[in-house]
Amino acid sequence: MPPTLCPRPHQPRHSARHSDGADHTCRARPGRSAIRVQGSRTRRAVANLATLTTVATIGVSVLAITAARGARGAARPAGEHLPPAVVGLAGPTGLTGLPTHARVALDDPTIVAIFDAANTWDIETGTLGQEKGSTKDVRDFGAMLVRDHRMVRQQGRDLATKLGVTPTPPADFALAAKHAAAMRTLQAASGAAFDRAFLQNEVDFHKDVIDAVKTTLLPAIRNQELKDFVTKVAPAFQAHMIAAQQKLDALPR
Repeated sequence: MPPTLCPRPHQPRHSARHSDGADHTCRARPGRSAIRVQGSRTRRAVANLATLTTVATIGVSVLAITAARGARGAARPAGEHLPPAVVGLAGPTGLTGLPTHARVALDDPTIVAIFDAANTWDIETGTLGQEKGSTKDVRDFGAMLVRDHRMVRQQGRDLATKLGVTPTPPADFALAAKHAAAMRTLQAASGAAFDRAFLQNEVDFHKDVIDAVKTTLLPAIRNQELKDFVTKVAPAFQAHMIAAQQKLDALPR
């Protein structure tokens, strides 16, 4: 015989004789508190299921977007580049002084022009160092910069002539403004203040050139002879930067 709901609702399952005179095995009626607990558990289960469903949906969406991007990337042939190479240069302190969001087309004529300008600018600051340095050491260093960069600039121009390359400066060559500001600062300074400003500028300038050559210019050069030339002269920029830093550190505090 199936269990009978008992009028004693809060007692566990038990045997009893009821008004019909029969013995029954009774099942307690669930009390109100039990019903509330059971309802709360049901609601939590539904909420958890909804959360899991949302997380799963987001996960599937992310996977789908990632797969689509991967498919678009795979659709482009390996080694394909925008013609001419479009490269974002090194930002506010990079070789071109372009803002970080700016883009400039880098082809060999543009790179030759950038390299030529870099040498010219250090010839100009080196000349100031040679003329205005307060110590013989600073003046000699300025003279060395002028001599070395004139030689390298001429080598670059000779190579450009040989290759039939016409240097083409970038349309927005913002480092030119940075160099002009440095020149104004150096022209206005004198004595020990000039020495410090001059040497600090040489450290910063050569670091910018070295970073840009390694990360931006060399990878973009197409002509192997031009690439070999830039690679050959790069250590001279490194030597200038190290010498400037050593002289800067040796200045009286």
